[in-house]
Amino acid sequence: SFILTNRLLKAHVAVHWMKSSVTAGGQTLAPGALWIPASAAAKSVVTASVGPLGIDAYAVDAKPAGESVTVKPVRIGLVDVYGGSMASGWTRWIFDQYEFPYTKVFPQEIDKGGLDRKYDVLILQSDVIGRGWRQPKAEDLPAEYRTMLGKISKETSYPQIAAFARAGGTVIAVGNAAKIGPDLGLPVIDALTFTDKDGKAKPLPSTKFYIPGAILSAKTDPSDPIDYGVPADVSLFYYNSPVFRLAEGGAARKVSWFDSDEPLVSGWAWGQKALNGTTAIVDAPLGKGHVYLLGPEVTQRG
Repeated sequence: SFILTNRLLKAHVAVHWMKSSVTAGGQTLAPGALWIPASAAAKSVVTASVGPLGIDAYAVDAKPAGESVTVKPVRIGLVDVYGGSMASGWTRWIFDQYEFPYTKVFPQEIDKGGLDRKYDVLILQSDVIGRGWRQPKAEDLPAEYRTMLGKISKETSYPQIAAFARAGGTVIAVGNAAKIGPDLGLPVIDALTFTDKDGKAKPLPSTKFYIPGAILSAKTDPSDPIDYGVPADVSLFYYNSPVFRLAEGGAARKVSWFDSDEPLVSGWAWGQKALNGTTAIVDAPLGKGHVYLLGPEVTQRG
């Protein structure tokens, strides 16, 4: 359905997500079903795509009842670093498979600012934060690679990422990159911390919490557009990933969360009880835009 959506958008055909269940062809379709207004261009793309993609398409006499969300094409900036982020590379592969257009973005471009003029979405993958400290000198590189140098830093990059969101952009941070949330000023708190004798927050030590790659069970709300197509009970890949508590009175909301002392489905977990009541995926407004913190490794690399 994502491939079909991207093909329709590329052909400048309108696509909508239905916000509630609808009935078509004798079938009940869950929230998030695509409604595509009839046109010659739509018919051409749908006819050529649904068979090879394994999608069921139904003709209806009128727009289905209920509200819908218009899906719009977006300019995606996928952050990468010199030498290559493996997680960002995996995301490029996903985008190629599902026909999402994207542009690679390197630290120098981020630090210059003005990102909203070129992009609608910035994606930070799990291993781009803190990368880039072992790099050659610019003069030792061919000219076409020099713009890749640099690193995503708290001092120069984070303010520009925050400015991008405040101007109306969307920031998606996956895995360890989700730790950027509090530094962007979001009303979230690192849930895997404790307060030491001096009153300072410190990360839980590995003697108290350690889950180095396991499948955990979490909850979602399938009526939320972010969760369309996902069951209410979902399995997530978790690799000592950041999770959060939402600050009281803040506008951030939970998209996926843990609600059990024993969420482990497969693998092993030390101190898993600490996850109960924490938020795994956060949706937080920032200025005119949004930041999504996806703590678990939802892109399932490898």
